[in-house]
Amino acid sequence: MAEDDMESLAQAVNEFAYRAGQEFVTMRSEVAAAVQLLNQAVNSVPRMYIVADISARDAISGANEGDQCQVKDASADPTVDGGSAIYVWSGAAAGWVKVSESESMDRDMTVSSMPESMPDGLTDGGRLVVDISE
Repeated sequence: MAEDDMESLAQAVNEFAYRAGQEFVTMRSEVAAAVQLLNQAVNSVPRMYIVADISARDAISGANEGDQCQVKDASADPTVDGGSAIYVWSGAAAGWVKVSESESMDRDMTVSSMPESMPDGLTDGGRLVVDISE
């Protein structure tokens, strides 16, 4: 191979390596941008925490607005008589805001007295009203 041919080949290899390097850098920055977008998307999806009690809810750090927390025993909340409750994080100023509670789910639903026979209509598409008050 002639010296001029060797020099031309070396230039071609250098040019190829330079372009390949640029493409690698471009591809790497595009991948980094895609990863950043994915992280933003994942972090913007509200999370649901399930904790044992109010103190465990209050210990959650890094909650984002819209995150929810189900507290299994929310009785430490003065607005909850007993049972569980669901709260939504509304930012540092408002904190956790109760959106629902499920104390009625914990009631013992027993019927204190039942007639021996049901009146006509109550067993065929009618309804039976049961008092669950304590």
